[in-house]
Amino acid sequence: MSAFDDGNMQNESDVEMQKGGTRSVGISTVSTVHKGLDLISTISYCLFGGTIVLCLVAIGLHHRSTIVRIAFAISIAVSSYGLFQRWKLDRMDSLREALNEIRQEVNRMMTENDKLTRNNDELEVQANRVKDMESSLNGILSSQGKNVTAFVSLVKENRVILDEMKQALKAQVSQDLLQLIFAADRDEDFVIDPEEVRGLLFRLRAFDGLDVNEEHFRSLLEKKGNSISAVVGLVTDLLDDEPNDDTVFTVDPKRMARHA
Repeated sequence: MSAFDDGNMQNESDVEMQKGGTRSVGISTVSTVHKGLDLISTISYCLFGGTIVLCLVAIGLHHRSTIVRIAFAISIAVSSYGLFQRWKLDRMDSLREALNEIRQEVNRMMTENDKLTRNNDELEVQANRVKDMESSLNGILSSQGKNVTAFVSLVKENRVILDEMKQALKAQVSQDLLQLIFAADRDEDFVIDPEEVRGLLFRLRAFDGLDVNEEHFRSLLEKKGNSISAVVGLVTDLLDDEPNDDTVFTVDPKRMARHA
């Protein structure tokens, strides 16, 4: 019976080592075998112990018979030896049980280690992907940064060019206006007479890209004695970027460009 039990325990342990994914089934089987071994051990202890007690009682009752005493003494010795062997087997079963538990724990830890290894491999793959994406993004950002810097530089340069063109157009328009003003002074007395004012305004209305505040123009011209120098001063206001109270002429840059 003991050899059979040992074989079962060894087979159970081997099955447990081979089947890492069926740990719950192995534990249930081992638990059932352990219950059977505990029952066998209990019966064995009772039988051997009872035999020893009965032999002692028999020796007490038949103490005069030497043969009986020797026979029962042999029975006591055999039963004691049986108890000792049963105790050794139980101890071996306990050690085997502890060994199986250790093996089960090792199997569980190996399974967890495999999972951790797979997770670590997946994390390494994802980390490599993130590094590749980071490198790509850095390249894109670097390229965009250079493009943005170049674009800003071009915008600033274009703004300077537009300002220069605007000033050049204003200067050209101012020159054309001065020609109109001097042409309006028919008697060349450097005074724009009332009848000459009407002709000058007519010419100014026909000037493409120029808007004239006629009422303000007449009022300022009268205050300054209708002199050509007063009109020339109004024309020079075109070159100022900020309008003031004496501003009479306003221009449209697009229409100025067409006029140029």
